[in-house]
Amino acid sequence: YQLRGLSWLVSLYDQGINGILADEMGLGKTIQTISFLAYLAEKENNWGPFLVVTPKATLHNWQQEITKFCPSFRVLPYWGSKNDRQELRKHWSAKRMYHKDAEFHVCITSYETLTSDERHFPRVKWQYLVLDEAQAIKNSTTSRWKTLLNFSCRNRLLLTGTPLQNKMAELWSLLHFIMPSIFD
Repeated sequence: YQLRGLSWLVSLYDQGINGILADEMGLGKTIQTISFLAYLAEKENNWGPFLVVTPKATLHNWQQEITKFCPSFRVLPYWGSKNDRQELRKHWSAKRMYHKDAEFHVCITSYETLTSDERHFPRVKWQYLVLDEAQAIKNSTTSRWKTLLNFSCRNRLLLTGTPLQNKMAELWSLLHFIMPSIFD
């Protein structure tokens, strides 16, 4: 099923479509996503940068999994104090991105950090925006949802084991986020 998921992600990319990977918990959404990003790098020569936004509790897990399964990727862990993040942004130079020898290929951050540093992220032309535990944007009235909706990136991928928890409006928020012209 993970290979089928990877094939589906490749198909979405080939068609220029954003998507939601909604496998149940424990079925490998993270490894499918890492494999897909590795495919983009190796087969499509798209070395990012890719932005992964995740809850704080899984920041280190994402970093470890990428390092373990895709050692050719350079990971930029974008968290820490305000001063730490200011130092990390020095790596966000266009001259040092978008190729195999870039200073980083994947930037990992939390929803909270992205929201607090939102003015800095448009400096980068992100190739993929991956939102882990995407139910974090299920409410279309929050500033987090609005910030991310206006985020400039080539493609979007949402990861969630629970695309519909309580109301259909939550599912609409996710669908509108990936396909705003269709789900308006």
